[in-house]
Amino acid sequence: FFGQQVLPMANALAERIAAVDGVAFHAGWVPPAVSSTDNNTVERHTLFLTYSQVWDMFPAFCNAPVDIPQAFPMAAKPLGDFLSSGPVLLHAICSGLTNLIEKNREIVTADAGDVDTQTNMAEAQANIKTLARYAPNFLPILFNSFTTLSTSAHIKSASGSSGELTVLTHVIEAFLAISEPKSIKELFETAVVRLLSATTTRTQPEEDDADDMTDAHPRHKPKRTDEQIETHAKIYALLDLLHLFVSHVDQDSVSKLFRVIKP
Repeated sequence: FFGQQVLPMANALAERIAAVDGVAFHAGWVPPAVSSTDNNTVERHTLFLTYSQVWDMFPAFCNAPVDIPQAFPMAAKPLGDFLSSGPVLLHAICSGLTNLIEKNREIVTADAGDVDTQTNMAEAQANIKTLARYAPNFLPILFNSFTTLSTSAHIKSASGSSGELTVLTHVIEAFLAISEPKSIKELFETAVVRLLSATTTRTQPEEDDADDMTDAHPRHKPKRTDEQIETHAKIYALLDLLHLFVSHVDQDSVSKLFRVIKP
């Protein structure tokens, strides 16, 4: 129902917003919360508010759908495209995907009892199998969103987790819980390589700073550049991401991570 009735409604609203903004509309386009062309009229605000409210229904549609094996393969690519477009729909889509996975995992891990429970369990297992097939497609998109938002939060020294980071954490953990070990290991190793690259980038400027300190007053530490601040924030963001993997990888992988982060 969501794909056939609600999604076309959301796309129609997005197309109207694109017309107000004077930009070209295409499938997967997500309107920004505020127009960059100063077309922030009452009409534009109303259209965007309605668009957001339509998408806010998505998590409810994901509580107990009966057609995941049939519907999700058609919905997966549009959902991935919307996630890649920015943070506007991130909360709604991540919450919905988490619902899809967790509701079915609850059934699979429950104690089997009567025939109805066994029937539901078979359906839930089929649902998880379908969702797991698309985990390798969704996880890289979710990782990019996570590291981008987490890097920004560390740069701003924000305390606590933003709502977007919280839902991203939940959906990443949900997908990791149903993913194949081989796929998890590959994604983990890719993240470790990114961390190693970031730490290597950080080392040289810090060494240069240490050299500069020899002629500087000991009480005046050279101020870090914006690039150094961003590099440090990226490292912390990657460590936050890798922390989500730890319970899903083997000891050798954890040891490899330890060797990278060990001073």
